[in-house]
Amino acid sequence: MTVAHTKYGDIEGFEKNGIHNFRGVPYAKPPIGELRFKAPVEPSNWEDLKDCTKFGPVSWQSAGMMGGLVPEQELDCNEDCLYLNIQTPGLDDKKRPVMFWIHGGAFVGGSGSTPWYNGQSFASRGDVVVVSINYRLGVLGFLQLGAILGPEYQSSGLNGILDQVEALKFVRDNIENFGGDPDNVTIFGESAGAMSVGTILGLPRAKGLFHKAILQSGSALNVLSQETADAVASKLVEIAELDDPFSILDLSPQEMLDFQTKVVAEVESNPGKYRSAMGGIAGLPLQPVLDGIELPVAPIEAIRSGQAKDIPIIAGTNKEEWKLFSLMYPNPSDEEALIRRINRVGQIGKSSDTKEVGERFLAAYKKAFPDGNAGKWWEEILSDLVFMIPAIRLLEAQSSHQANVFHYWFTWESPAFGGMLGSCHAMEIPFVWNNLNKGGVELLVGLDPPENLALSMHDAWISFAKHGTPDQEASVKEWPRFDIENRYAIEFNTELAILKDPRGDTRKVWDDII
Repeated sequence: MTVAHTKYGDIEGFEKNGIHNFRGVPYAKPPIGELRFKAPVEPSNWEDLKDCTKFGPVSWQSAGMMGGLVPEQELDCNEDCLYLNIQTPGLDDKKRPVMFWIHGGAFVGGSGSTPWYNGQSFASRGDVVVVSINYRLGVLGFLQLGAILGPEYQSSGLNGILDQVEALKFVRDNIENFGGDPDNVTIFGESAGAMSVGTILGLPRAKGLFHKAILQSGSALNVLSQETADAVASKLVEIAELDDPFSILDLSPQEMLDFQTKVVAEVESNPGKYRSAMGGIAGLPLQPVLDGIELPVAPIEAIRSGQAKDIPIIAGTNKEEWKLFSLMYPNPSDEEALIRRINRVGQIGKSSDTKEVGERFLAAYKKAFPDGNAGKWWEEILSDLVFMIPAIRLLEAQSSHQANVFHYWFTWESPAFGGMLGSCHAMEIPFVWNNLNKGGVELLVGLDPPENLALSMHDAWISFAKHGTPDQEASVKEWPRFDIENRYAIEFNTELAILKDPRGDTRKVWDDII
């Protein structure tokens, strides 16, 4: 029997291959009943030994694309979803580094219990403690209800982020009992998980709860303005045909999920009506909200002002992020259609001459990719708009305060599906976790992925968690710091390379947009 103590009571886990596992550990009270749409509340104490050998439920969600790649993962959805998982090499007083994972999924899907996020290798190879969490998603975690239901719900559009912070508080108060060091916590995430990390970097409530951050394909620019968040909430009430807005408190989770799907479709079909806090089109209608209370200023502005100046950072993207989404959203078929889409991108920025912006973009991407076509150029533009340029803005902001800032660029191209995926969004995940053998991974990376690439990324992440720099373990010997002058990055592929200002030719056309 594997037993550990928390401030709330004792929990039972299990040992596997020398690693102690605890699953479904409650870090907050169930956010149901009176706590629906409210900030998380510390859990109550328990007297009996709590069984923590099975994963807790995940937040309500629909099965997504990535779910199809994980056949062994069954969704157990419940509003009662605020649970975390811990994997540790020892229940002792060694004070190991803690790696705290925030899953992605566009703020509407995903879970910390996905097999790809099994931290066995991190714990055994790196001698670190791994924590993964579930948090409220979609309407339950990111619907801003203050304008509809009153000031009591003014920060409801941040509940998913506040859940993550509550889990960090659990780590601060309890992780020593699991062989971890509460003063050496690295938060890391991918996609919406990385966007969550970017938000937490600018969140006053989270200060002191973590000490390093890694952002994979996400940044600090993904917050909704109050105006847009209110419009999304009003649209949901309209779609649900609620005469009394307070009736939303009584909807079943499945009803909310159905209405959420319709709201997402509305935003996707009318993007110009919904704007992010940074002035851009809000591609994700349910994401963290700039509420003016918990999040008084946009995270990127807080970072620029030095709020996270003590936090070393790794941030980066994959070379062909948008290729994954091209499977769902068809690319333009010709240049005329491409120009129409580019003109919409121009509406995001500071320039009033969207035609000039469109022509400038098309010329830049044609020059950078002379053998491309309309579809290829559009994929590259969106890869930069949604992922690479926001990551660069974060690196620029943080490097003015902190020396240990590192940029990566993942360029390995998968042979799966005849090379259709390339170096797409999420491709780096099984390499970072050194989980190339997990179920469904072969559908993403093919049958013979390069193990040396996995060890390089895996060891770099371990080194960063231990030392605050990613080049002190065996696999990565050199990774120069990012600064505005040189813009160094490491290229992760079967052979590692040091790059100076990767994609600098197209980066510059974004200066008056993002």
